[in-house]
Amino acid sequence: MIEKSLINKRSYIYRKKKVNKRCLDCGILIYQYSERCKKCAKKLLKLDDKYCIDCNTKISVGSKGRCRKCAPSKIILNPDVQKKKSEKVSISVKKRWENPEYKEKLKKSLSLAINKKYENEEYIEKRSIGIYKFLSKMSSKMELKVYEYIKDFGYLNSIRVGRYVVDFINNDNKIIIECYGDYWHCNPKIYTPDYFCKGKKLTAKEIWKSDSKRKLHLENLGYVVIEIWESEINENGYNIKNWIKNI
Repeated sequence: MIEKSLINKRSYIYRKKKVNKRCLDCGILIYQYSERCKKCAKKLLKLDDKYCIDCNTKISVGSKGRCRKCAPSKIILNPDVQKKKSEKVSISVKKRWENPEYKEKLKKSLSLAINKKYENEEYIEKRSIGIYKFLSKMSSKMELKVYEYIKDFGYLNSIRVGRYVVDFINNDNKIIIECYGDYWHCNPKIYTPDYFCKGKKLTAKEIWKSDSKRKLHLENLGYVVIEIWESEINENGYNIKNWIKNI
C-alpha cells in the first residue's frame, strides 16, 4: 500500500519512491514503476509512433507517455484536488456560454459540418435507414396489435409523410391508418371538451384541433386517413381486414 505522505496535494500524481532499479538502456537509477529514464524513453518516441514508457505498446501522440492500462495504476487522484478542478471547469464553461459571439461561432461551425454530411448520398441513405429502425421500435402495444391484422396488406409503420410521422401507410392504395389512444387523444365518447390532459398539458379541444389539422394535411397530399380508437381495437371480435378490403 502507498503511504499518505507520498500523495502530492497540489497535483494528481503522487511522489514515487526511488528504488534500486536501473534504466534498461543507460543504467541510471529510476522509479520503481518505470523501465526507462525520461531521456531514453524520449529517444524511443517518434513523431508518428509513440510508445508507452512501461510496456512499449503503441499509444496516441497526444498522451503523456503511458497507455490506458499502465496510467491508472501509476496515478492516484486526490478527491479534494479533483473537486476544485471540476469547479474551475464548470465556471469556465459557463463563461463561454454567456458570450453570444461564442454561440454564433459554434452554430456556424455545426451547420457547415451538417451540410457537408448531407452532400453525400450514401450518408443520407444510412441516415434514413437508421431513422426508420429507431421509429419502428417506438410502436406501442396497440399499434403492434393492429399490425398483426394489416401486415399481409403491404403496410409500413412509422414513416414520415409531409410534416408528420404516420403510424401505418400503404403507398400503393394511398391509405393511412392512425391509432389513437383514448387518453392521449381524448376520445370524445369518454372525455368532455374542457378536460385537461396532464400528459400533453393541453385541453381536449386543443388536442382535437391539432388532430384535425394533421388529418387535413395528409388528405391534401392525396391520402385516405382512417382513424382507429383504442376502445375499438380492444373490443372483442374486432377485425380490420374486412374494413380495409372494402376501401
